[in-house]
Amino acid sequence: MDRQLLGTFRTVVEAGSLSSGAKVLHLTQPAVSKQLKKLETSLGLKHLKRTPTGIALSAAGEMLYELGGDILPRMSRAESLLRSRFASETTLRVAGPQTTASVLIAPFIAEENPPISDVLMVPASEIDELLDRDIDMGVSTVQPPPHRSYQKVASLPLKVQAPPLFLQ
Repeated sequence: MDRQLLGTFRTVVEAGSLSSGAKVLHLTQPAVSKQLKKLETSLGLKHLKRTPTGIALSAAGEMLYELGGDILPRMSRAESLLRSRFASETTLRVAGPQTTASVLIAPFIAEENPPISDVLMVPASEIDELLDRDIDMGVSTVQPPPHRSYQKVASLPLKVQAPPLFLQ
């Protein structure tokens, strides 16, 4: 599946019509129609139906639209990782406990696209040892040993939720 064709399809769906999608993409309507036809041919499925008010999605189109919202960012991330790892760009290998990696580091990577090539999920107690051989940076709430430099980068508010009886 071609990334550009999938992007065109998603833009047209979000715009609500071929002509509106063409304007967003800075293309002519025939060029957009041609791209959508190419996408349909490549998959052998009809994705859109023209209506008097714009377009409607087929069942295959609905699924393609939903999957495209996940596929396109992942493709961009994969391209970025491949370029950074194998095109002599500086990248970082980061380690942190599972909760830190999944709740803090992963969303940061998804939103900011920093030059991080790998995230290892390890117990906080293993970060110091890994810094000597396998990782460039550790992220944790645990105080590092005295021989390590560190910088506090955030203070996270922690809220406890319970029935009022338990919080008095």
